Amino acid sequence: MKLKLRVPAMCLLAFGCVFATVPASASYLVYDNTGPGSYSTNAWSIFDVGGGASVVTNSFTLSSTTNLQGANFYAWVLPGDSLTSVSWSITDTAYGTSIASGTVAGGPNTQVATAFGYYPVLEESLSIPALNLAAGTYWFQLSEGLDAYDNNVYWDESDGPSTAFESGGVGQIPSETFQLIATPEPSSFTLLGLGMLTLAGVVTRSKLLA
Repeated sequence: MKLKLRVPAMCLLAFGCVFATVPASASYLVYDNTGPGSYSTNAWSIFDVGGGASVVTNSFTLSSTTNLQGANFYAWVLPGDSLTSVSWSITDTAYGTSIASGTVAGGPNTQVATAFGYYPVLEESLSIPALNLAAGTYWFQLSEGLDAYDNNVYWDESDGPSTAFESGGVGQIPSETFQLIATPEPSSFTLLGLGMLTLAGVVTRSKLLA
């Protein structure tokens, strides 16, 4: 009787192990455009200047199907200032068709550096709701950055691997500092669960045959 009860016990243990791993792997960095120029070299305006928003866009490449859930980027502001909101979009080409977009509040406004001994460099984060993208190249675009005191807002230059453009007349520019956050495919959890259950079955069977 005790041997028969080991099968469901092992199954419950397997499922417990699977779900125990979910919080630890709930998100991961899928693209990082931090580069040698990050937090110190330069920055590009994403401020709404005189009714005409300065728009900056950066490419990123995904090697497999990905569920994007958010992004981090870095803004330069004047001392004592903070980002209050920003518009974002994911497009298929530079300034191309929007796949997803939104306007979000600024935050956490955590200072990570001081550029040129004067400009606070602030870490900002935004959520991207349920965006599933196939492998390929896309563009992450920021504009209409608003701050607490109606001053200019700049996106930190990284000189990372992305290709970048700005809409103020310069055209192609060095790329900016950002990271994209993703969640694992649900199928990965399913495969992990099946593997654990198979292992539990093999262990139980070996004990029965012993």
